[in-house]
Amino acid sequence: MSRIGEIIKERGLTQKQASALLNLPQSKISCLLNGKLSMFSLDHLF
Repeated sequence: MSRIGEIIKERGLTQKQASALLNLPQSKISCLLNGKLSMFSLDHLF
């Protein structure tokens, strides 16, 4: 799991809550949590 995923889990956030905080669609949060990072640019990750 990515560090982003670890933080989401540590804070007890749902994918929907994380998507609102990060201003990303829930489907992208799901991809992050499942390690599918190829669709993200460095600008989105940092």
